Amino acid sequence: GFPTLKAFGEKRSKRGRRRAVDYQGARKASAMAAFARSLLPSLSTRLGADGLEAFVAGAALPAAVLLTERAKPGDLWRGLAARFDRRVRFAHMAAPAGQVLRRLGIDRLPAVAVFADPADPSAAQVYAGEPKHLPLARFIHAAAVARSAQPGPDPLAVQQIETQADLERLCIAPAEASPVPVLCIIGVVALEPAFAESRAEHARAVAVLESVLRGQQLRSPHAATGGSGDDDDDDEIEAAGSAPSPPLRAAWVNGLGAAGQQVRALFGLSDDLPTAVAVSPRKRAAAPYRGSFASADMLAWAEQCYGGRGMRRLASELRIADAAPAHDEL
Repeated sequence: GFPTLKAFGEKRSKRGRRRAVDYQGARKASAMAAFARSLLPSLSTRLGADGLEAFVAGAALPAAVLLTERAKPGDLWRGLAARFDRRVRFAHMAAPAGQVLRRLGIDRLPAVAVFADPADPSAAQVYAGEPKHLPLARFIHAAAVARSAQPGPDPLAVQQIETQADLERLCIAPAEASPVPVLCIIGVVALEPAFAESRAEHARAVAVLESVLRGQQLRSPHAATGGSGDDDDDDEIEAAGSAPSPPLRAAWVNGLGAAGQQVRALFGLSDDLPTAVAVSPRKRAAAPYRGSFASADMLAWAEQCYGGRGMRRLASELRIADAAPAHDEL
């Protein structure tokens, strides 16, 4: 019937695109709301009686924990977990022991405790407001996201990838931490430092990548639609505390070195340099660049890749082996 409604949940196709789910229910607000709630993912970890400290200290991200008398969290908690996915880890503990409540200073349930610093599980902030989505989202953002934000690599800088650690720092980590999809452009550029001509060619190629970053017009779905439009305070939660994360990053690898050869083999790139590949770490998909190494052409290609065009799922992990140290021959 019309109007036609489609929802895009967590399930994806082999090409990494979210699968559409058609709404077949009544055209009533209550029925549509129930349908939307049924699609909420389960991103909250169930904790045992003694699992709180291990969960808080188990990763680098801050944690939010629901302490409740119910065996399962409600839709409110599931919605918050989906909202803060990849920024805050969520968990729930049913019927917590009295000593846990006393240690956190909690005298009634349900209660929410936020741990901004995983290294200090004893330092918790307990929510004291009403159990509604917007006030809780504000509290979690102020207590965890804004306070725990750490400066990462300059999103408009084009740095070199030489090791797996570089790949993770410059491409994988920004994509995993971003609330919007991030596409990483890896330029494969020849560089022989002993030759002035090679240095000049390399500088021109890096300048092209930098100009692509400066000229990017990619937008997340949230930005493209102007947000929800329902509540300005709701949008402020996403924007407060840090500048919006640009959806396009870039790095370069020396095509004449071991890392460059591995990148070319991993993505099936041409031996002609410079070349490039667009990588979506979150979707584990990539698309090689086939055009001229020019700013306008590469930006248009990146925008198409960001929309999923030409992207193919990777057959292996996004990993390059660190080069073995050189040995003198006997």
